Amino acid sequence: MAHWVCLYHVVWATKYRQPILTPTIEQIVYPSIRQTSDRMGCQILALNGVTDHVHVAASVPPTVLLTKWIGDMKAIASRDVNLAFPDAEERFFWQEGYSIHTFGQRSRDIVIRYIENQKQHHATNTLYAGLEHIAGE
Repeated sequence: MAHWVCLYHVVWATKYRQPILTPTIEQIVYPSIRQTSDRMGCQILALNGVTDHVHVAASVPPTVLLTKWIGDMKAIASRDVNLAFPDAEERFFWQEGYSIHTFGQRSRDIVIRYIENQKQHHATNTLYAGLEHIAGE
């Protein structure tokens, strides 16, 4: 059996950065992301966000294609929100891009704390710019 440690910090945003990740929507999105990741054999280490984007720290086996993992989490979470609110005026969508960063065991606790405290970091403007950038923006 192979030994591996593949840790990733992924960030993606709502379509047009619309501030629609309300606490009610988070109650659908976050469990959906966790369940999708679990089904793919990936361990979520931290998951949080603010009204227009999500941060995920995870351990992803080298056998899992990262683009598929991210695409599935986004697609299934969107589907779950839209199924929960079939009469919503607008459908829930994510924008196409995302950012992905690797991190090591030494940075693990720092990345997890950063994600767990997303709302506080945004409220106090104590952001790590490199961890907030999303491709295509």
